[in-house]
Amino acid sequence: MLLDYTTTQTDLDPNPPSRVPLALAVNIPLIAIAVLVVTLRLIVKGRLKKLAIEDALIVPPTLITIALVFMTGFAQKYGWGVHMASMQPEWWPMHSTYNYATTVLGSTNFPMTKLSMLFFYLRLATLPTPRKVIYATIGYIAISSIICTTITIFQCTPIRGAWNHNVPNLKCLDISHVNYFQATLNVVTDILLVAIPIPIIMKMQLKLGIKLALIGMFVTGILITIVSAYGMYTMYIAYHSPDATWDGMYTWMWALAEYNTGIIVACMPSMLLFLRWVRGDMDGNKKPISGSNPTIGGGGVKGRPARKTETLDMHTSISIVHENDEYGMRDEGGIMKSEELVIVETASDREGSMC
Repeated sequence: MLLDYTTTQTDLDPNPPSRVPLALAVNIPLIAIAVLVVTLRLIVKGRLKKLAIEDALIVPPTLITIALVFMTGFAQKYGWGVHMASMQPEWWPMHSTYNYATTVLGSTNFPMTKLSMLFFYLRLATLPTPRKVIYATIGYIAISSIICTTITIFQCTPIRGAWNHNVPNLKCLDISHVNYFQATLNVVTDILLVAIPIPIIMKMQLKLGIKLALIGMFVTGILITIVSAYGMYTMYIAYHSPDATWDGMYTWMWALAEYNTGIIVACMPSMLLFLRWVRGDMDGNKKPISGSNPTIGGGGVKGRPARKTETLDMHTSISIVHENDEYGMRDEGGIMKSEELVIVETASDREGSMC
């Protein structure tokens, strides 16, 4: 959306009310949490020598989101978040420059977070059908994001017309259509990211309570869907508002919240790994509770002995097998099993139900 900065108003308040402080108050705590979980994720997986493509993909959106939060604070000086009637004429060039820069960066940000999550899902899914769905979703997100980012960059001819509306012979696209498309894409892919891991987890040989706990962890992605949907609503309001600079900041606040929430949710599986690492579950120093050579699942998986077993509580123990995936998710004969998160019977619960 191109804003008209040809106003000739004078005697305007040099420090008008702005919604930028509200946007920062919401997103500074969120970006702090996002940076923390990403840092912990990289530390623990680096120490375990388990860094993978999904870990590399989460770094750029984190850095971009940090930059976007800082840019939001700096842009307040140029009228970001103020009422249209309070805009000083000299603010418009830099105001539009910040609009353009943040829009371009934002269009590349969230797709990388989603790709990070999808590549993690690939490590859980070994059956053909879910892998095909994941690959199709990866392709869809990658291609659509490249197209939208390219259109956003080249929305005006010449390009500098996107932030300098006084360029002669300026021609610009209505970028609002691209933004609506991206917002719709975000909601659809958010739903997919919640739905995809559920059937994968249900095929794992885990007790129902643990399955529900894992599903609950992934279903927290619904938060992203809610934020995305509400952000689309605020975008519609901003595009049809006579006070676009004021209402547009509310839309931007929710966009930043979406970016931050996405990063946090994408790192949740790694936080489970971090907690296990902190507790020493991956040190190999725990004493087995079911004899010197316990088997996975009590009776073993195809008779294979577990390497190490650590008591989780008085009735449950967790088998640790280091040479496999750090999340312990792999396929056995077409059935998903967890070799690092497998429930085995203890001496005090021999008669209980097994899974």
